[in-house]
Amino acid sequence: QIARAHAAYFLTNGRSKFWGAGFHVEKLINALRDAELSLGRRRAAAPPVLVDVGAAPYNTIGGDISHVLTMASLWNESSATILGFEPGVHPFSRLKDFIGKAVGRPARDCGTDCADDAGQTANVASSDGQPWVVLRNTPLSNTERTVQIANSPGAGDNTASLERNYGVASDRGREVRAVTLDNELRRRGLDGREVLLLKVDVEGHELAVLRGADKAIGEGRVPFILLEYGDKMSPAIWGAMKRRNDATPAAPTPALLEGPSLFRLQRWADGRGYDTYLLGEGDGGRPVLVGATGRYWRDSLEG
Repeated sequence: QIARAHAAYFLTNGRSKFWGAGFHVEKLINALRDAELSLGRRRAAAPPVLVDVGAAPYNTIGGDISHVLTMASLWNESSATILGFEPGVHPFSRLKDFIGKAVGRPARDCGTDCADDAGQTANVASSDGQPWVVLRNTPLSNTERTVQIANSPGAGDNTASLERNYGVASDRGREVRAVTLDNELRRRGLDGREVLLLKVDVEGHELAVLRGADKAIGEGRVPFILLEYGDKMSPAIWGAMKRRNDATPAAPTPALLEGPSLFRLQRWADGRGYDTYLLGEGDGGRPVLVGATGRYWRDSLEG
């Protein structure tokens, strides 16, 4: 079962098993909500925050998918505050339209009362006028600064990255203002709230986003982190894949890879009390968690 799930996660099997194509991400988010309800969790403080970093809708057979919309369909305005971050200009515009139509309320651009130098903000308000879904046209990172962002060469806006390995070195980039999750939570009066789910899909910049949430994570307020692991996680693996007529591994073992990697990610997580799993697909499309922590780690998981 684990071997089949592992293969389905990394291989297409003719059915385009890219991030979320089998709806296993949505199924996992659904399972989290079901568990929250079935456990009857009671909070003395305010409802939790749900965060989608890299929130652009993406196309599958049957239409667009947005994990912000998945969250909004499961947590209503009284049960959570939802934050979505998408730095792409066209994806952000699509996201606003998509969310507004789906929830039956427009995502209205925020005025000068919530303006800063980090890009456009749009809110879907709750019945009492407070933000329920907050969409930001800005990237998250480990520090707040002006950065360059660019698409991978020959690819669309959904491939935009802050990492120089994947297109930022090109002259097609543009400058944007990056923020950190810790500071964004503080600015919005959400500091101290539980971030029940932090989902990150940012084309190789995932570890930087996590470092920008050090305070929330260090205080134990982020119980679930869901992020994309792919060829852009490791610049060393990416570089080795792009070498022509050369099958030399990027490093003898994952522990010797330079820069970010799945090995370093699971070590980072282990040091902060998290268990690490790969989200794969088992029989009948059922999501399966493939252990990558402690005794379950094996070098073949690196890809």
